[in-house]
Amino acid sequence: MPSSIEMIKAVIDSMVMNKFGRIVNITSGSVKPPIPELGLSNGANAGLTGFVAGIAR
Repeated sequence: MPSSIEMIKAVIDSMVMNKFGRIVNITSGSVKPPIPELGLSNGANAGLTGFVAGIAR
């Protein structure tokens, strides 16, 4: 999650200036229905999805 956020932060200003850009994150299907055995992974995936949703708005 931290590396994905740092990469997004590195390019977001130029995307805003150009009024165009795409960010694609491939995470796990555990974002919506969490998988009990993957506690930390569930949190990281949900956190990254929330961060990107906030930036998109």
